[in-house]
Amino acid sequence: MRIESAADVLLRHVAAGTFTGGVLAVGRGRDELDVVSLGRADLEGAPMSTESIFRIQSMTKAVVAAATLRAVQEGALSLDDPVDRWLPELADRPVLRTPTSPLDETVPADGPIRVRHLLTCTSGIGVVDPRSPLGEAMERDGTDAGPAPSPLGADEWLSRLAAHPLVGHPGAVWRYHHSFALLGILLARRAGTTLEDHLRRVVLDPLGMPDTGSWVPEDERHRLVGAYRLEDGRLVEVEPAAGGPYAGTPPVDVSHGELVSTASDYAAFLAMLVDGRAADGSTYLSDGLRGEMVRDQVLGIGRVASVAQRRAVELVQEWQGVRLEAGLPVGRALG
Repeated sequence: MRIESAADVLLRHVAAGTFTGGVLAVGRGRDELDVVSLGRADLEGAPMSTESIFRIQSMTKAVVAAATLRAVQEGALSLDDPVDRWLPELADRPVLRTPTSPLDETVPADGPIRVRHLLTCTSGIGVVDPRSPLGEAMERDGTDAGPAPSPLGADEWLSRLAAHPLVGHPGAVWRYHHSFALLGILLARRAGTTLEDHLRRVVLDPLGMPDTGSWVPEDERHRLVGAYRLEDGRLVEVEPAAGGPYAGTPPVDVSHGELVSTASDYAAFLAMLVDGRAADGSTYLSDGLRGEMVRDQVLGIGRVASVAQRRAVELVQEWQGVRLEAGLPVGRALG
């Protein structure tokens, strides 16, 4: 991919008002990375920079997955470990008879939630039809998924979430979002620290990702771009540049939350996915484990077979369409 061609595409979207600006990183191999900034960091006209920091939302999942698989590689964690060893709140959770059943119509689960179920979003916990009894209950107690980070601390969020039945048996249904928040809490509890500190030690420092984390430090908040949604064809601010929940140290534990990052940092992460090496050249993840990260792990489960799941996927697509942060496209050729 030529960076000029990709930049032309982004500039057309900036001109059309789809988003205010972006940072584009294109590389071939670990040592050949071109990074350019385009447009503005917010509607007020501040220029975008190659050092701009973005809320990367679901791109967090791959980083958390890498941290988990690193523990598996070291023999410290098994994919088949029941998660209630670290998340006792999730032990013996009942399962709804159907995804839209009343909350008291449940059956015993076929088995425990395991680490692999969190990695594959098949824990039985995740985005559900908001019109279902479970969806309405999750909206009431603040455990439903949405484009904004939860104001609840990790333990309180988990306590509320665990009070609900599962939407399906572990390993038998696919539901987006919540499993990786649970995995973040699991990793933090297992390490005896916050997810921020754990990721810093096992992923971010080894891979050379200094500007990635659970929040933007106070003295760097000026680098955080604005976030917007499209409303009646125009951009409406959701979170201001240099402000919002990710600006500065949060008041609660956000081990269930998502990350902020830069294009260069995330390109370093993608480089590891290509060659398996840390920034110092040492092996970080084996070929086998990296291969598992890009293999379809849920083939046959029927992710969108039910009406409820189709609606859940539609909701995710709606969020991705309306929450338009200044963009962070990253590409890395495999050749």
